[in-house]
Amino acid sequence: MDCDEFRCRGKEMIEYICSYLDNIEERRVTPNIEPGYLRKLIPENAPEDPENWDSIMADVESKIMPGVTHWQHPRFHAYFPSGNSFPSILGDMLSDAIGCIGFSWAASPACTELETVVLDWLGKAIGLPDQFLALKEGSRGGGVIQTSASECVLVSMLAARAQALKRLKQQHPFVEEGLLLSKLMAYCSKEAHSCVEKAAMICFVKLRILEPDETSSLRGKTLLLAMEEDETMGLIPFFVSTTLGTTSCCSFDNLPEIGVISHKFPCVWLHVDAAYAGNAFICPELKYLLKGIEHADSFNTNPNKWLLTNFDCSTMWVRDRIRLTSALVVDPLYLQHGYSDATIDYRHWGVPLSRRFRSLKLWFVIRSFGISGLQKYIRLHIRLAKRFEAHVLKDRRFEICNEVKLGLVCFRLRGQDKLNEKLLSNINASGKIHMVPANVNEKYVIRFCVVSHNATEQDIDHAWHVISQFADDLLEMQNADKEQDEVYELLERKKKETLAQKRSFFVRMVSDPKIYNPSIAKALPSTRRHLTQPSAESPENHITIQPPTDNRERNCLKMDVEEFRTRGKEMVDYICKYMKNLPNQRVTPHLEPGYLKELIPSEAPVEPENWNDIMEDVDKKIMPGITHWQHPRFHAYFPSGNSYPSILADMLSNAIGCIGFSWAASPACTELETIVMDWFGKAIGLPHDFITSNKGSTGGGVIQTSASECVLISMLAARNQAIQYLKKNLIDPNEIEDSAFLPKLVGYCSKEAHSCVEKAAKILLVKVRILEPDEKGSLDKQTLEDAIRKDKENGLFPFFVSTILGSTSSCSFDNLQVIGPICKAEPCIWLHVDAAYAGNAFICPELKPYLKGIEYADSFNTNPNKWLLVNFDCSCLWVRCRVKLTSALVVDPLYLQHANSNESIDYRHWGIPLSRRFRSLKLWFVIRKYGLVGLQKYIRNHITLAKHFETLVSKDNRFEVLNDVRLGLVCFRLVANDQVNQELLANINASGKLHMIPSMVKNKYIIRFCINAEDAKQEDVEDAWRIITEHASEILEPTNNKKKEFTKPPLTRQMSKRFAFTRSVSKELYKRCRSRSNLLDGATPILVADSDEEDVEVQQGNNCEAVDFLASSLDDNVFLDEYKKDFRFHPQSPTEIKCNGM
Repeated sequence: MDCDEFRCRGKEMIEYICSYLDNIEERRVTPNIEPGYLRKLIPENAPEDPENWDSIMADVESKIMPGVTHWQHPRFHAYFPSGNSFPSILGDMLSDAIGCIGFSWAASPACTELETVVLDWLGKAIGLPDQFLALKEGSRGGGVIQTSASECVLVSMLAARAQALKRLKQQHPFVEEGLLLSKLMAYCSKEAHSCVEKAAMICFVKLRILEPDETSSLRGKTLLLAMEEDETMGLIPFFVSTTLGTTSCCSFDNLPEIGVISHKFPCVWLHVDAAYAGNAFICPELKYLLKGIEHADSFNTNPNKWLLTNFDCSTMWVRDRIRLTSALVVDPLYLQHGYSDATIDYRHWGVPLSRRFRSLKLWFVIRSFGISGLQKYIRLHIRLAKRFEAHVLKDRRFEICNEVKLGLVCFRLRGQDKLNEKLLSNINASGKIHMVPANVNEKYVIRFCVVSHNATEQDIDHAWHVISQFADDLLEMQNADKEQDEVYELLERKKKETLAQKRSFFVRMVSDPKIYNPSIAKALPSTRRHLTQPSAESPENHITIQPPTDNRERNCLKMDVEEFRTRGKEMVDYICKYMKNLPNQRVTPHLEPGYLKELIPSEAPVEPENWNDIMEDVDKKIMPGITHWQHPRFHAYFPSGNSYPSILADMLSNAIGCIGFSWAASPACTELETIVMDWFGKAIGLPHDFITSNKGSTGGGVIQTSASECVLISMLAARNQAIQYLKKNLIDPNEIEDSAFLPKLVGYCSKEAHSCVEKAAKILLVKVRILEPDEKGSLDKQTLEDAIRKDKENGLFPFFVSTILGSTSSCSFDNLQVIGPICKAEPCIWLHVDAAYAGNAFICPELKPYLKGIEYADSFNTNPNKWLLVNFDCSCLWVRCRVKLTSALVVDPLYLQHANSNESIDYRHWGIPLSRRFRSLKLWFVIRKYGLVGLQKYIRNHITLAKHFETLVSKDNRFEVLNDVRLGLVCFRLVANDQVNQELLANINASGKLHMIPSMVKNKYIIRFCINAEDAKQEDVEDAWRIITEHASEILEPTNNKKKEFTKPPLTRQMSKRFAFTRSVSKELYKRCRSRSNLLDGATPILVADSDEEDVEVQQGNNCEAVDFLASSLDDNVFLDEYKKDFRFHPQSPTEIKCNGM
């Protein structure tokens, strides 16, 4: 698809979206299909040849839409809102087109800086303390956009755990960390989201789940009693998760009381989860619900729930960002980079390395609606919820079960739970409206949430009319026939369940208080009172809060369908213009950190702004700070997948706006993901067990947010498997804590492995031994065998090996045929294969030999968002045994026994987040539009061009190639010392004409040249080579036996740092230099040797002292002090061991 076709198809997609949203009321709220419906409609294998776009869109309407649950339907009242608005869709369109991966400031300055500014905007509007705002003078805190509230809670708990363990190690330096870990206790209410329990499982800490009071609020006294009791038992409170606006009934924990209690315990980190309600605090009359926030260490809310921003956009703020990043960074030296005080590197704020440009859509939304417009939207929902509450209170057959403060009403028929279960089942089966159940005050209740951004009074009245009608029918049937118990028993029998019953019970409320792990959770008893007379009073002034009741338009939003039709088509034209003009732009921006905060107001606009003004600011303020990853002369990192079909798919996915965390949440999302992952797995050539549809298969595939998450959850599954294995050898498996086994576990990877392996080990508190590769950059057989043998002799237990196919630094390949048998000879080693870049190439038959040995693997990942033209985020993971994966992540084991468990997949148990974007749609679009033949052609073109560049380098005797060029990456350098090569790269990058990054290969500083652009041509490669040789000549030409003097001033220290900020993610040991004052260093991220002579001295070991340290157990400042001492690393051993957290 070229630009002209995209212009046409993009405008057609705008029309389709307008038609879909304008006529959504004509569709059933929920689909009327059986699990497995889509498998019958879609071919078993990916198409070989490209398909017609009209055929693809016809299948969307005839095959996908019948399986979609329409979360934007005005009669969808389940869960919480799924943020959706036209400005947000437009923001994501532009973000997808730009296609930059903003993991660091230099990777794309505008991505980082806009996120910082907009998070300050929202934080101020909510009313967070100044300490949470990054740009406030003296603040140590700041905000970040995460993928989900689940990740917000997880990283907060990880930071709390690191803080607690650091303190305990200082007090008990000789106590094994596994024992210290076993003492840590976290706390939350029974009403807290299940992600708190999942985080505790990942962090391997105990979690006490406490009883709330009669209003479903966790009180300070309850928490204090639990903490004091635990301390008497030798446990150490370290983390408290409070909730403002619980999932089940929108209750609020008593933050002022809890905050005071938390401060009494020195190790405690107080987190506030306000995923839904936090957005409402932009309204002044609702800020009383935030009272006590001054005690918190972290806070999160989801604009993708209730602030009209498409998923994924979960915002999080911390009081002290250093405490957060120190728990997640895997390269503490890099934190000391020259820009560390001037910029934020968001890849250290979460699990993934790569990040979407999510702040753009939030910026679009806030500016388009203004704070006043967003306040109107929230107040409208509250008013409509109050209207529904009034309907319920007028009917004596019903009762209200929660305090209706925001947009959620919990109600039920007076009577037994079975009666209400039957009522909800019948209503949902009709497809007229959709709701989900919850447990409140130990009773089954029905949740009615105002969800649609276009909701009206008529929608509320209609919903009540439907409910009343079904209640009439049910009660009439009950009076006529007293066999209700027998009817209920039928519902419990799997073979006799109807589709309606299966659908309505398939979705479990995530705060179900009956589901938690009793082995780590204790509950304090309390008396519960059933609420029948709700109120919403401010504790400060006892004034009942009533949202405005003045007449409102049907749509209080700024941009309607007609304007979106216009603006959407303008955005298509803008994207086409951007793409066509890319070759005329600088590849990288020429500016200093902090440029954007000088151009953007420090406060969010109160009133809506004109769309033309917003787009003018995009041109004048955002685009000048963008690193153009789609530029034909951008040769850094690996490709950032980008194509027009993928952009179109994300447009449609955002418009549908469904959150497919389970089959029932939107069947088409789950089923298309399963099918497309089978397509792709077969095309790659994965083993039988990895393909879900294969007879007898035990595995399957899932789309994750990033390769980092793929590696993390694979290692998590391996950890769980290893501990279960070790426990089998005990006479009494319960005699010791599971955490006691952690110090024994050790994993392995090559020094060429991605840094995410080390980050995963740090998160999971296991050792990882980083092994020296052979001369080709491959994990050496003998080195691995020796490491395993020595570790076993020392009482360690090998449990995980991460291999790499296509390493980041040099695109080297581990030999699976050699490594696989070594792993299988051990009792419990999980073999993971990370092929984030190269894995996509295996769709080409001639490249499949690199995959030999995959039959030994337990898991495999690759990123279509790297080299298969699919926009970020689309990282594919396959596992041989899905039960081993889900058993390490599921937080509700009873729910796995549901009747549909053998008929469908629930992907929320396959990863960290609960909520999930409809990502399979863009992978499906790309595969169908290009066909496997088209994708193979694209990959082969990249390889051909890389080979051509290799030839150009080889012909110039001033240069050398240092890697085996198998795919699209060439590693080269001048035949000179490292300093000269650093100078060369710095000057090239400073020119803005070309962009590359460095790495270390064979202990030499090299320059990476990767073919990235989709339509890369030979002339692009030759143009890049011309630029390189020109700069090389400028450096190398002698004048009086000295280097030629620069005709322009050398890079300033600040500018040198600017180009140093992009570091290859391959973990390397860099050596200190005594002086940098005369070093023109624009390419190395941290300290480097002054000369090759020093390298020789280090290699010979002259005056060297061996240094042994456990990276994650040292305070960063202590480590740096040690590092600044005059030492050298002595290469006594081919291995380097990092004992993360041990």
